[in-house]
Amino acid sequence: LHQGRGEERAAMRAMLRAGAAALACAALALAGALAGPAAAVNYEVFHQHDFEERLAEKHANQINVLVYFMAPWCNNCKAMHPEVDAASHLILEWERSGMIGPTVIAEVNIDAAKEVAEQFEVDAVPTLRWFPWDGESRDYDGAMSEKGILSFVKRYGRPPLTYLSDDAALDRFIALRADVKHRDGLVLVVSKNLTADGDLYNAVVHNTRIDTNEMVFALYQGSAPMNEVRAALSRAGVADLKGDDLSTAHEGILALFSPRHTARFISMDTIDQGAINSEQEPSRDRFANLAGQVKQFLSTATNLPSKVVELKGSKFDEFINSNEFVMMVVYAPWCQHCKRYLPQFETIAEIAFSRFGEDKFAMAKIDGSKNDHLMERYNVDGYPTCIWFRRGVAYSAPNDRDNLEGIVKWIGQMISPTFGVVSQHATMEDVEEFVGELEPHQAKIIYLRKNGGGLTEMADQATYSLPFRFLNAQQPSPEVWNMYVQSPTVEEAFVVVNRDGFVVLHSENDQSGWSDANSLRLSIRFASYERVAMFTDDLIDDLIEYGTQTIIFLVSWPRDPALPTFREFAQQNNIENLAFVHLDMTDEDYEFAVEFMHVDKSPGEFGRYIRAVHVKNDDIGEEMYNLPRESGEDELEVADVTVESLGIFLEMLYAGELEPLTRFNDDEADDDYDDEDEEDEDGLYQGHEEL
Repeated sequence: LHQGRGEERAAMRAMLRAGAAALACAALALAGALAGPAAAVNYEVFHQHDFEERLAEKHANQINVLVYFMAPWCNNCKAMHPEVDAASHLILEWERSGMIGPTVIAEVNIDAAKEVAEQFEVDAVPTLRWFPWDGESRDYDGAMSEKGILSFVKRYGRPPLTYLSDDAALDRFIALRADVKHRDGLVLVVSKNLTADGDLYNAVVHNTRIDTNEMVFALYQGSAPMNEVRAALSRAGVADLKGDDLSTAHEGILALFSPRHTARFISMDTIDQGAINSEQEPSRDRFANLAGQVKQFLSTATNLPSKVVELKGSKFDEFINSNEFVMMVVYAPWCQHCKRYLPQFETIAEIAFSRFGEDKFAMAKIDGSKNDHLMERYNVDGYPTCIWFRRGVAYSAPNDRDNLEGIVKWIGQMISPTFGVVSQHATMEDVEEFVGELEPHQAKIIYLRKNGGGLTEMADQATYSLPFRFLNAQQPSPEVWNMYVQSPTVEEAFVVVNRDGFVVLHSENDQSGWSDANSLRLSIRFASYERVAMFTDDLIDDLIEYGTQTIIFLVSWPRDPALPTFREFAQQNNIENLAFVHLDMTDEDYEFAVEFMHVDKSPGEFGRYIRAVHVKNDDIGEEMYNLPRESGEDELEVADVTVESLGIFLEMLYAGELEPLTRFNDDEADDDYDDEDEEDEDGLYQGHEEL
């Protein structure tokens, strides 16, 4: 760290200090430059003086309006704007294809439309609110992202009844059952002549608006429509139906679910008869009676058997300990996210059980609001939270609502054997063949047991769920043992191999964490990382938990020519509690981290940045430091990233001589985003929380 001539080092220090000031000015200019692609024709701006008039005009033309309340000073609004804009373009395509009804997004600046904001109790931005043309406005309950907006609009913006014009459209509609989720099915109204002004039509439409989750409603009409429907069901292989006799009916309502569930049918005669009997109540009119019959049918149809066990606190330990594997979701009845996720959890259970067998694992749910002691035991601080249990021991589990298939595959991996290769009397040739050619950021684990006997309980617990290939080497050859362990008193050891070499963990090594399974697991994970680790969701948590105090980031792209120099510097500075991380700014999954680093997401000629942060109180600190160019610009050329420049940067960082690039204000973050929805946001401060 003390190489180079004195005048060069003085110049470098001056450049670093000047660069921070120059970059601050550049950041202000960049913050104002929000230019992007042209807004879609369904993206409009409403104002204080014309809000009511334009909203009424849209509704008169049967157009739904999603109002986007924002403020020009709000950083989260700036992050949200591209999400809203991208969603508006796809919403327009959906509208043109008939998937949803006409819908526009209306931007409202709350500073210039304070009365409108007060009228709808907008006390934080960004905020969205839905104004359907045929009903009351409602709060937006989706994620604050493009995906969340699209999911919400798809749910509430589609026509109440999709008209199926011919047999081909009928076949396509029935084919959708292969993709429907638990209790979210297809409802087909079969009629000879269902007029839009009739009581029955309105009774069906009324039920599309209430308690129907993600159900899709369609109408098929004709002179003898049941004949075509029976033929279409036969072509689709739908033979098992409950309810009224389909073969003799002329009109009715058909509820279709996934191929794993039985369809149900009710004839129009049954609906009419039920409505007539209900008319004995003078307070109810024919429409209300018909709507009640349709609702009762839908309620009965969706009362599907559940494969998810509802746990009670008194039976919790018994259930968890009596099943080798349990996937459990913790929910709260009032949680909007939970209401959307629980049906998806049912779908995960059905697919996983059909794929892996019901005797391999169990699926469960528990009301966290009624079991505070369990929430404290497992550190549950939000809903929904998924936990995976193996032999009574808890592990974190994914609950990605946009990737159900990924969760099913994850379950399959978790119930498979931990060790991929078992070798008795392993030789050096066996070890070398197992290790082979390692890919970048890939690690493999070798477990050595001197006298055989399989995995010890602690080793088994420590390695379970780690995402590595394992060689379980029982009674290895003396050559293998002496190569890695050497000590004659050690009975078992882990060898963690990556492209930088290998690390040996055993009970006589103070760094091994061999005191308990969790410490050992953390040591294995930490040893698996190369000296320059590739950024992942779990990396920062692992580094902090292991005791890292300072993290230096290179933010660039996978084949950055400056990466070898960064790696060389990291190898030369193998300092305790100092970590080096490469963040791929082109990876869309880590956009939140790129935003947190305050870098330009669309790289220019050079497109690389050096950042450093300190860890304080087991979290990323509020201050971030950068290595700028001599001109003060933040974006670096390859020539700017040298062992010398990195060394001076590190020395000044440790000496406290650098000015921070930016300071984060968590209070502002709390004002801009509601805590309950925090896990769904992708803005700047959410990135801070995730890191």
